[in-house]
Amino acid sequence: MIQVAHVSKKYKMYRKPSDRLKEWLTFSSRTYHTEFWALKDISFDLGTGGACGIIGPNGAGKSTLLKTIVGVTEPTAGTVHTQGRIAALLELGAGFYHEFTGRQNIFLNAKILGLSESEIQEKLGDIMAFSELGAFIDQPVRTYSSGMYVRLGFAIAANVDPEVLIIDESLAVGDAYFQAKCIQRLREFRARGVTILFVSHDLAAVKTFCDEVILLDQGTVVERGKPAEVLDYYNALVAKRTARHEFFAIEKQFVAQQNTSAPAALRSGSFDALIRRIELLDQQGHPARTFLSGEPGTIEIDVAFLEEIQEPTVGILIRDRLGNDVYGINTYALGVATGDWKPGDVLRMRYRLTMQLGAGNYTVTAAVHSLDVHLYECYDWADKLLVFKVMLPPHVAFIGVARLDATVECTDRQVKACDPQALLASVFAEVPTCLEMHPAFATYLLKGWHEVQETGGCTVRWTRQEFSFVLQVRRAIYLCLTLCSLMPLLHEEPIQAIVSTADDQLGAFMVDHADFREVRIDIAAYAFSGIMKFTVRLNKIWLPQQHIKSADDRELGVLVQKIWVE
Repeated sequence: MIQVAHVSKKYKMYRKPSDRLKEWLTFSSRTYHTEFWALKDISFDLGTGGACGIIGPNGAGKSTLLKTIVGVTEPTAGTVHTQGRIAALLELGAGFYHEFTGRQNIFLNAKILGLSESEIQEKLGDIMAFSELGAFIDQPVRTYSSGMYVRLGFAIAANVDPEVLIIDESLAVGDAYFQAKCIQRLREFRARGVTILFVSHDLAAVKTFCDEVILLDQGTVVERGKPAEVLDYYNALVAKRTARHEFFAIEKQFVAQQNTSAPAALRSGSFDALIRRIELLDQQGHPARTFLSGEPGTIEIDVAFLEEIQEPTVGILIRDRLGNDVYGINTYALGVATGDWKPGDVLRMRYRLTMQLGAGNYTVTAAVHSLDVHLYECYDWADKLLVFKVMLPPHVAFIGVARLDATVECTDRQVKACDPQALLASVFAEVPTCLEMHPAFATYLLKGWHEVQETGGCTVRWTRQEFSFVLQVRRAIYLCLTLCSLMPLLHEEPIQAIVSTADDQLGAFMVDHADFREVRIDIAAYAFSGIMKFTVRLNKIWLPQQHIKSADDRELGVLVQKIWVE
């Protein structure tokens, strides 16, 4: 469906607009531009029904490649061949005329994709329903938020029956609900054989959704293969590049007292001592800003003293990207004596730690104060001095910010046999010989039950369309229920009920009587000596409000008086 052969794309970079004009007007051999190759000799094929992810760092050429495939821009060299109807979601708002309403843009985009007027009218309702824009569908798209752009763009692409779907990071803008909705539609496309080209920085989505992945870096294909293999290569590439970086600029340098333009929220204290320098080092001692989870690192802090201070406390605080405290420690808590310092002295502290953190971005805050916390006498509190990133190493998967390196083992036999009746009693209190619908026994009922009520001197309960319960079973042959339905009184068809346990269907019965009667389900082939959970599914329910003048708005199934086994 897509053939890319030796594609390269060059851009001319001018220092100022007048240089472009000079080059056009002089017609001489002199050039006023520098060349930038966004793509360099890229080749690959993508067959029918394939799902290919394209990943890479910012500036790798991912978006340029997609624009070349779609035809938004022409390659400087090489060829691109596509087959079938292509629907593309590139940068936000691409393909929309901002003065048109959402409805008008639906017609515009659908016509560009080759749909006739009648086909658009046929699909208009589905597109509008999928977008969930409501009244905004008739407002100019220039008034739309980024999320509304995505909703409209994906709704069009999802309902024009494309043979090739190309997505450039657009779904990351939508909310979680809409992202889940789009992913489900993408799975439907895959099942129908639609070819999908997917650019994303969400490596987890790429790994689970794509059959293969192409890794771009500096305009070239550096790796192509199975998602797990390429993502491991990508992680190693990023980590290696970061590790060999010679030096990173300190995000917030020392702020002189006379510099009144400094943000107060970032630096506070008496400034009798100052954090002059902070650096994050890898295990080789080189400045670093990216670590694989579990790697060792060092936070190095230089403190300059402007006044005589005895036993200063130097601390660090690591926060996640949401500002939540992940880990904080200081020399006072560790029982480390820092000594006495005079004006002009410089103290260097090194915190050696292991980055047992989850994937994500983190910030480092440093402080110099007295005693255990900075509230007593704070000399310098420097917030978010630097930012670093933690990535998961290959073949390591967990969620959260803490890496606890858990191990688990499963035995194939119970350590100690348990008495089923004792277990049931420990969970549900006293175990009755039969399960009457009584408040004292209500905990035996799981989901799908309404409250207890009295009818004709009996304690009963209404069910919902699906209800379940737990029973003690000892060599039982029948599961028995005493129940009735009001359907016959309402001249409705009988209720059909299916009884199951786990994945096995035990049997079925009909409820066509308005008086309490006993029904039996043969469970001899399934029952064992122990605790069993039963689930009953009804084919219909009835609503009191629709049949009688009542404020009862419940959905009712059958009325149950007693459950037991024998």
